[in-house]
Amino acid sequence: MNVNFQRTIISSILIFILTGCTATNQNLGQTINSNKRAVAGTAIGSILGAVIGHQVSSKTSSKVIGAVAGGVIGGAIGHTLDIQAKEIQEELKAKKIKSTKEAQEINNDILILNNDKFIKVIFKNSNFFEVNDDVPSSKSAQKLLSLAKVLRKYPNTIIQVTGHTDNDGSFQYNERLSQRRANNVGEILHSSKIKNNIYARGCSFSKPIVENNSATNKATNRRVEVYLFENENSVFDTCKVN
Repeated sequence: MNVNFQRTIISSILIFILTGCTATNQNLGQTINSNKRAVAGTAIGSILGAVIGHQVSSKTSSKVIGAVAGGVIGGAIGHTLDIQAKEIQEELKAKKIKSTKEAQEINNDILILNNDKFIKVIFKNSNFFEVNDDVPSSKSAQKLLSLAKVLRKYPNTIIQVTGHTDNDGSFQYNERLSQRRANNVGEILHSSKIKNNIYARGCSFSKPIVENNSATNKATNRRVEVYLFENENSVFDTCKVN
């Protein structure tokens, strides 16, 4: 691939990362859009630059970069949440679960829950966020771009990113931290040129999936969950309901 073309693609992606959030209703949270600056645009830009650099050097890079740059969108007509869930499960090698309670017992880094009202993708990787950090690791960013690859085909699906923390520190501090985590994950998804409406919620430490009684468990609770809804009327308060 031509070096100048690679640079153009990366520059375009970084431009899209320089976005921000405006307030919306309580259930939806903050909306990710292209009218404001990102919460952590520079840090996320560095991560995605590294991810893209790695992808450019791989055999499949032209397909990945082409999809991100062009924002290729397939038709969503006739597709259901079930089909989306199946595609996400295959793309991310996620483990399907029937209830959130199962997340405590399954070691898979990515879990997916699907019912007739919503899809929930749980990024349970203990290395997703470091302590007090709100920017995903480069490996985690790759997973998010893989998720976006599927979502690009379903532009009418409503995306809500929910951020979570461990219980170190005050609830208010962790609420702000979890909101930044949700915002930044939403920005990464937005930067891939998906056309979906994206919202972000921060839940502090109100919804742990394991007890906060060890360093390993606390790392697991520092996570994001990506909810997918058919429309905005289907959205509920993801900080209170599983």
